[in-house]
Formats: sequence, C-alpha cells, structure tokens
Amino acid sequence: MLSFFVLAALSACADGPPAWATGAATATAESSGLSGTHVWTFYDDGWQRRMSERKRRCDLLQSLDGVMIGELDGCERCLVMMEVQLRSIEDDCDGAYADDPALEGVVAFGIGAPPEGSEELDPYPGQSLGWYVSYDGETAMPQGLVYPEALDLGETRDGAPTWTAGETYRFISTWAWSL
Repeated sequence: MLSFFVLAALSACADGPPAWATGAATATAESSGLSGTHVWTFYDDGWQRRMSERKRRCDLLQSLDGVMIGELDGCERCLVMMEVQLRSIEDDCDGAYADDPALEGVVAFGIGAPPEGSEELDPYPGQSLGWYVSYDGETAMPQGLVYPEALDLGETRDGAPTWTAGETYRFISTWAWSL
C-alpha cells in the first residue's frame, strides 16, 4: 500500500492517475541511520500485463535522511528501525509533484529478514535483507529486498547478510502497488 500522501498527489496527474507504482532506493548506512535517494516509478493502466516501459508515466525522486529509533510494533522481522524524512527532489511528471508538501514526511523504515515469498525475486539469495515501511507508525509493510551495492559490482560475500555503517545498499521492490 502506498502512502496516503503519495496517493493524494497522484490525482493531480493530467491524464488521470497512474494505475501502478514501484519503488527503488540507494542508501548508505550510517552509524546513526542512513542517507540516500528513493525513486517512485508510476505506470499507466495495462502495465501489469507485460510490465512494459512504454507504460511508464513518470518518476519521482526523493531524498532519504534517517535516524535510528527503537523497535516498531508490527515489524518483528526488523533488525534496524529508522525514522526517515522523505523530501521530493525532482520529477518528470509534468509538474504534477512540483512543490507538493503531501509528498514529504516522516516514515518508519525497517531493515531485517527478507519478506516472506520474496525468495524467487532475490538477485542474491542468502545475501539480501528485507525492507519495510510504516506510514502510520504502527504497521510495517514489506516493500522488497535490500542488498549491498558491491554485489552488483561482482564482489562476493560470505556469511549472513548485515546492515553495516559505511556500506551502500540497493533497495528493490518485490512487487508493484496497484493504485
């Protein structure tokens, strides 16, 4: 489920709201939180049939700045919880998101065990973690998988996946959200 804020802003699109959304991020773990960027990609109706880039409506780039917090009820799989400030940086959505305060806010962001059912989509089985978001501060929703960016560059890792300060991670959605 997308944030209420994102759903409200989507109604501003000129040709009607998009029908689907996916999210991806790149962030660097810090001893007290994280920093990075998140991209929402929005698609028109019909995208789900072939997942064609021709149905891509637009992208919204957001900055991520997070600080560590305590545990969050509803995120038993989480190892690390952060309070993350989302700020819109830019978009190619024909101004639909320009200066829209509804797309900025604070969410609870968790890193932990991969979401159930994501095994087949894991690009690095046994090396990925999961990421979770709570928009209401009570319920953490699984979003996808997170893994060290170094794996994409050919580096290999032994042992269990970890969240390590100084490491840059890629966050991928394991499904799309129907809007």
